[in-house]
Amino acid sequence: MAFFNFYDTETTGLEWGYDNILQFSAIRTDEDFNVVSSVNLRGRPFPWVIPHPAAMLTTGIGPKQIFAQSMSQYDLVKEIAAHFKANTPAINIGFNSIGYDELMLRAAFFQTLHPMYITQRGDNSRADVMLLAQAVAEHDTQALKVNLNGKGKPCFRLTDLAEANGLSCANAHDAMGDTTMTIALANFLREKSPRIYGAMMNCRNKENAAQTLFEEPYLLHTDRAFKVPTIFCTAVMQIGSDAILADLTIDPSTYLGADVATLLKLMTKQPRAFRVVKLNSFPTLIPTTPDAAGMIEPVMAAWVQLLKSQTFRENLAVALTKRYPDKEPDAYVERRMYNGFPTPDDERRMADFHGSEGLAYEVFDSLDLNEIARRLRDDDYAASLRKRLASTEKQPWLTISAAKAELVECRERFKASPPALFDEIADYLNALEAEIS
Repeated sequence: MAFFNFYDTETTGLEWGYDNILQFSAIRTDEDFNVVSSVNLRGRPFPWVIPHPAAMLTTGIGPKQIFAQSMSQYDLVKEIAAHFKANTPAINIGFNSIGYDELMLRAAFFQTLHPMYITQRGDNSRADVMLLAQAVAEHDTQALKVNLNGKGKPCFRLTDLAEANGLSCANAHDAMGDTTMTIALANFLREKSPRIYGAMMNCRNKENAAQTLFEEPYLLHTDRAFKVPTIFCTAVMQIGSDAILADLTIDPSTYLGADVATLLKLMTKQPRAFRVVKLNSFPTLIPTTPDAAGMIEPVMAAWVQLLKSQTFRENLAVALTKRYPDKEPDAYVERRMYNGFPTPDDERRMADFHGSEGLAYEVFDSLDLNEIARRLRDDDYAASLRKRLASTEKQPWLTISAAKAELVECRERFKASPPALFDEIADYLNALEAEIS
């Protein structure tokens, strides 16, 4: 039997690496969404992190309650890591979890010396109810009601989808409330659109998604990041966790005989004949037929000719690896979690770190891991990091001056919020400024 691990986080803000998790809630269910167990955890942020006023006004939880929590950020993330390990294997699933919560979790695991990919390894897989809802809305239009936002575009926020489809929105913006809402929406989508639900769940890990790609000759792929979200396509090749799809509605004649340099130029122009999909990120891949897509025979014939060319395929593979220039490592350790995997020795040291309060923080091969360990073990060093909050220059982290400016901007946006909460946030920022100065 497959088990789901539905979860949600509430955070100090939206910037992975620089913001922290304040609440983590999870509900384990069976494949029919019957609750098996649940957990609800809260903790404080790191001493060098300021909660965003907008985040506090959204949840209605002010700094007094945030900093009164008994668990530190380190202890909170340690409990979160333990939860995922104890509930392996499972389908780890949330709402916008792959695009947001997963990044926050990885950054939190990295900054507390836990394995970053707990949610994917050990026979775990991942799904995202927001992506599922977008797929249903695109491919089974009568199954889901989607309201339009102020710009006339479909709105895929959790509470909006729940309200539009008659589901409870109780305790919105609380991690446990949002997790409960996500389960209800997932159940609704399964009942209303079993075909799309099944196709999406079949792509919950890289292996299954790749199997779908290369066993089904024709697919509909949807990605709302593009101006034209859905394309009629076929798989061209797989490179690691990425797959290259060919948009079969576009005449590929300009690609015939193209060298690597020409392909690089063509790949940036509209319309794009190729799209890269991440197989480990719950892609939308819906099997279809040429007749259903209304294909034109000459275009199909041109694609057959192009994709048979070994020279073209080799040039395309090279071009795809050169799409983006190499980036310099980020200046701050908070954003360096993708700078390579830990060595086997460092993985062992990371595990040992949590079992021994006396383990020195200079023991890692990685300088980044040594920096993180120092922040966790050296109280004086951690306190010194608070001084950077007083900066009046623009920084990637939230400074006191930036937080005060944000609070002013929030007075119009959050007019319905209690005035006492605004005052509490202002008092906190003033006290923090006095302490650091």
